[in-house]
Amino acid sequence: MLIDFFATLLIGFFCPKPVFAASAMFYGPAQVQQGQTFQVQLMVEDAYDVDTVRFIGAYDSHSIDYQGASNGSALPLRSPGSYLGNGVINFGGFSLGDTAYGNVPIATLTFTALKLGVTHLSFTNGTRVLAYGNDQLTYSGSLDITVVPKRLRSRKISSVK
Repeated sequence: MLIDFFATLLIGFFCPKPVFAASAMFYGPAQVQQGQTFQVQLMVEDAYDVDTVRFIGAYDSHSIDYQGASNGSALPLRSPGSYLGNGVINFGGFSLGDTAYGNVPIATLTFTALKLGVTHLSFTNGTRVLAYGNDQLTYSGSLDITVVPKRLRSRKISSVK
């Protein structure tokens, strides 16, 4: 009995528990027209048993204007303290039931393109991907979106005789 105890202790010591690596990502269009309303998804890639996320990030509020957000199906409840707007992304999602696995959408953010040029969305310190309190985050992505001039509609001109 004592041998079994020490064998279990040694195996546990030399075989640490597995570490899971998840990524926080933005997915959205590479190019939009000035004045166009578009969506950007906040995603977790390679989630394993994830029950809570907190996305902390930034964007240029002079280039794109925040319109609204909806929670994804993976972690359907919005955490207290979530705030979006004025160049700030602070979005938390969680689940009291099922946990998330794989590549999962956490939220969809809606913006309107304001200013021509390239705008950048990025995560900053404080972003977390949690499984029962253990942070799995190993990589945070970013997204560049080019705002181009609005295309003018061509009109058919008929000739008059």
